[in-house]
Order: sequence, then structure tokens, then C-alpha cells
Amino acid sequence: MAEKSTRTKMLEEAEIKDDPLMLKRALRGAGVGISKLADKAGFTQEEEYKKMEEKKKKRAGGSVNSSASKRADGIAKKGKTRGKMV
Repeated sequence: MAEKSTRTKMLEEAEIKDDPLMLKRALRGAGVGISKLADKAGFTQEEEYKKMEEKKKKRAGGSVNSSASKRADGIAKKGKTRGKMV
């Protein structure tokens, strides 16, 4: 069997909360099955998932610096760190 695509792995690892009728579990199972069939057919969409991961990494952001090039402590009166708790 071919290796699982990122899409299939994400569907299998998806966490389901508060599902008394088990409808969400059934839909996830159907989605995983369809994804596995698409993997066998060669439709994996790996490029799109790589782009999505890169966007997540960029969105995570970096550190916030105060105007004095020190790490912001959340008590700035004015400047670019005002109102940002770090």
C-alpha cells in the first residue's frame, strides 16, 4: 500500500469533541476512506499542504521588542509594545 498523504494523516488525527450521536465520527471515517482512495489514485495534494504548513509557521510570529531593543514586559506606556502581553 502507498504511503499515507498528509491529508489522510490529518483526518485520522483530528480530535472530535462532544459528539453524543457519533455523527462527527462517522463523517470523519467517511472522509478518511475517501482520502485513502484518493491516495491510491495518486491525488495527494502534498504541495497545498506544504504551503499550509508554511503559512502556519509564519503566522506563529516572533518575539516583540520594545523601542529600547529589549524584550517587552507588557507594561509599556507608549510605543509598539503597548497593550501586548509577552
